[in-house]
Amino acid sequence: MNENTIVSHLDIKVTNIGKDFLEGIMPVNNKTKQLHGIIAWWCFCWF
Repeated sequence: MNENTIVSHLDIKVTNIGKDFLEGIMPVNNKTKQLHGIIAWWCFCWF
């Protein structure tokens, strides 16, 4: 379903779907970290 999307690229996994919310997890790795090891701000926009 999420093949070849930013969701699949960042390894975001939806863990719970409610009537008015989504919950999920996203690993912190080389795809999401900046040079100093801090998670990139734009990752939160996609999550």
